[in-house]
Amino acid sequence: MATTDIILPGFSIDALKNGDPAAFSILFNKFYPHLCFFAQSLVEDKQVAEEIAEDVFVKLWQRHSKFEKLQNVKAFLYIATKNSCFDHLDSQAYKKKQLQEYKYEVSEREDESSTAIIREEVLRKIAVAMDQLPDPYRQVMTMTYEGLKNKEIAKQLNITESAVSTQKARGLNLLRKQLSNKEYLLALLILDTWL
Repeated sequence: MATTDIILPGFSIDALKNGDPAAFSILFNKFYPHLCFFAQSLVEDKQVAEEIAEDVFVKLWQRHSKFEKLQNVKAFLYIATKNSCFDHLDSQAYKKKQLQEYKYEVSEREDESSTAIIREEVLRKIAVAMDQLPDPYRQVMTMTYEGLKNKEIAKQLNITESAVSTQKARGLNLLRKQLSNKEYLLALLILDTWL
């Protein structure tokens, strides 16, 4: 017998190959605690390590007729445990990545939603403030808000483009008095698209 052969009292490889539960039990009692320890050193979770070790023994039982030596059984147990641990870690890393991507998407949506809410609130305040402007300013500001250019407003109101610009400037000045600084700055950013 070579010095590398493993001896396990009461165990027979032939008994394992023939599906003897007693032979399997001897292997389980001998190697299960070692596999749990080995798996836990890799996955750093006792419960997961125990589940992995148990699954490996299920795989061993499914292949019990294929082993020629106890050394092959031992090698299978440790290699299968290592591979299962790596599969678990890969799965956890994938789940973690998926979770991070999901959190990022939710955060992006929340940011977009918050921005839309803030924009709508500012637009509402601007609309309320515009409604309180004197008629000539309100009319020019409303037409501008509707997307008309100074030339088009001047033509419809039968006034000069210079008068349109002056009324816009005065309308903005009055809006500034009705809105907070932050709201006014946001209003300018929003109104910039149509002023």
